Amino acid sequence: MNSKVKGRIVKFLSQQTGEFQVSDLARLLKVSKSRASETLRELSDMGVLSSRNVGRSVLYRFSSSDMARTIRDSVNSDSTLLENIENNVIKETSWLKPVSTVRFGSSLRGLKPHSDVDFLIIHKKPAKKEKIYEIVAKLSSRFGIHISIILMKENDFVRKARSGDEFVLNAMAGKLIHGTDMEDVVWHEK
Repeated sequence: MNSKVKGRIVKFLSQQTGEFQVSDLARLLKVSKSRASETLRELSDMGVLSSRNVGRSVLYRFSSSDMARTIRDSVNSDSTLLENIENNVIKETSWLKPVSTVRFGSSLRGLKPHSDVDFLIIHKKPAKKEKIYEIVAKLSSRFGIHISIILMKENDFVRKARSGDEFVLNAMAGKLIHGTDMEDVVWHEK
């Protein structure tokens, strides 16, 4: 995919079963209607998408061609890999009884060569950092991607979030993969 818009459209439609109008896709993906229309036509001409006219509208969906299936598998392999990594992090750190576990950072936009996958775990009890280092080494080796796990005690997290700590606020914008929503941790502390 030679453009970000193409990549976003392909990723979105590869994960959907329905048909979408140009204006709906433009709105959902936050691109101009003309750019979406041009890109959808290109992808349809390539055989990645199929289209059909309904009145004055054109509806697009992911094609069932071999090329489209190959692209779907390629695009969604990142999602599957990240899901496997998340599940392994949850399993390997369950002994901590985490309050919340969030994936944050560049991996939210997909995996790129030499990128890493960052996790923040909010916990109540003291944690053995050596055990976390072992988990990081084991999972990084297993998946061939550097995995980073940062631990933070719940009271430190709440204090930093309420004071506007940039790192904590960025982590809060990540993907909650386990436990209590971080907003609830910050504002509904017991």
